[in-house]
Amino acid sequence: LHRDLIALRSSDPALSAPGRTADGSALDGRRLVLRFGANGPHDRLLVVNLGPTFDLASASEPLIAPPAAGPWRVIWHSERPAYGGSGMPPLEPQRWEIPGQSAVLLGAGA
Repeated sequence: LHRDLIALRSSDPALSAPGRTADGSALDGRRLVLRFGANGPHDRLLVVNLGPTFDLASASEPLIAPPAAGPWRVIWHSERPAYGGSGMPPLEPQRWEIPGQSAVLLGAGA
């Protein structure tokens, strides 16, 4: 897990760019989002869910809007079986199920 996160931080253009900025918002008392980028091809959305599984698509937060480069896709998530997790369902057009007690990094593009 830690090796994957360090590799992702050093190789991902949105996370490794000098002077990168992020906007964040608490969705509620157990969930937050951080958006890296400015509506471009390297946008990233980090979703941290400290509560039960929820549908991110139902959240009323401008930061979660898909970027111009295309719909969100999963780049990394903490529920990978390799980390001892139970996996994560694919994102659907109208339902983005984020597993409970997890972190998910989404990227722009199909």
